[in-house]
Amino acid sequence: RGSRRERTLQRVSDTLQGRRQRHRNRVRPMESDPSREEVMQSLPTFWPVFTVLVTVVEVCLLVAVLSTNGFAPIRFGSKVEYDTVKKFGGGEETISKEVSPNLFVGVSSQAIIHCGAMYTPCMRQNIEFQVTAAKNREEDDNLECCKVFPSEQCGMLKRDSCKDYKGRPLGGASACRRELNVTDQCRGNVTLRPCCLGLLGWCNLTTEAACLFQDGYWHEDKVLCGEVGTDCFKDICRFSWIGKTIGQAPEQGIRFLAAMFLYKGIIDFVIVVLLKLYTCWKTEKRIGWLRVFCIYIVSGIGGYLVSGIFNPTSPSVGGSGALFGLYGMMVVELLQGWKWVRRPCVQLTKLIVFIIFLLALGTLPYLDNFSHIGGFVFGVLASFVFVPYITIGKWDRVKKLSLVLFALPVMGLLFLFGFVVFLNSPDPDFCSWCSYLDCIPYTSTFCESFILNIPSSLVPFK
Repeated sequence: RGSRRERTLQRVSDTLQGRRQRHRNRVRPMESDPSREEVMQSLPTFWPVFTVLVTVVEVCLLVAVLSTNGFAPIRFGSKVEYDTVKKFGGGEETISKEVSPNLFVGVSSQAIIHCGAMYTPCMRQNIEFQVTAAKNREEDDNLECCKVFPSEQCGMLKRDSCKDYKGRPLGGASACRRELNVTDQCRGNVTLRPCCLGLLGWCNLTTEAACLFQDGYWHEDKVLCGEVGTDCFKDICRFSWIGKTIGQAPEQGIRFLAAMFLYKGIIDFVIVVLLKLYTCWKTEKRIGWLRVFCIYIVSGIGGYLVSGIFNPTSPSVGGSGALFGLYGMMVVELLQGWKWVRRPCVQLTKLIVFIIFLLALGTLPYLDNFSHIGGFVFGVLASFVFVPYITIGKWDRVKKLSLVLFALPVMGLLFLFGFVVFLNSPDPDFCSWCSYLDCIPYTSTFCESFILNIPSSLVPFK
């Protein structure tokens, strides 16, 4: 009996020992995984060269922009200024203009466009503006050259308006052209000429003094708005750094890059740069300047591409779109290194809540939330391509490599699709409800645009 009991106990012991051994064999790969401390110690450390260089460049550009163009009014509503100028036909008149404000303590919208802001009319053909130019040419057919006495000034007016000024019609536009110098003609004394006003290329026939006060562009070599056509945008899109356009407007693709390093004002600069220093500095020390540079540029261009499609008539500047791309990279990094992060669920929740909070702030006026959304999406895709990752085992390597092979063509196709839509989108309001992603009208006037457009105080001489 004793021997039989011993044999039974031995068989039970062997069975249990075999199960323990099989369990050890199953968990051995997990036990062989490196610890978090080993992983962190194995990662290289880089100097944040790109972060420092970009910050220095942005500081220099901000100082140059402010010193060159001055400060716009700091207020919620537009500021109205008045001046007395000589009017057509003699005498004086008081005119006014609306000056666009800047809550961020910076330059006006017009000045920031001259410095290189992302502004769609300077970068693609716009059907709406071409239609406006065609209407100007149609209206020009109803005008004739009028000579006003006793000042003997000339300008293109409607026949009824010419009588109101006690003038005499001289015929068509040829009579008002400067090169004519014959008896009873204008002899070069043409004081009404086309003036391009605002940021949307609106044209008006007015005097030089009134045009300059309205911050317009007076075309002294033309007598009709139809002769100007869409050339108003060549004036608006001129770069103030060199006094001329870079590329033929509206084909200035350079603005996709230039706008990333400009800012609306001091407050905008301080907020974005502080967030970027905190995020980009730590990230560049982990993955190096080249990878951060690629993600930053891809996110910035992608963000402005989305902004140009959905909000084409508002100028946009700043590195906030690229900043959201870095936040997208932080999400990808967290997911890729999930098993080596302390309390990953908590970290992911905090990061997502912070991103949602920033996107909610983007629904306030003067902020370009479309570039934030676009920058985040392109930043996530670029991070799968450019951010290095740690793999444990063949299956983990195949899984993460598959994500790279998926993200790379998707990013390329999104860029291709985005540029096609950007260059061929005829209607700026093709998605009416999308505007709520950029600004939520908490009040009836909350999302009003304060971009200088058409001065209502300057009556056209027609």
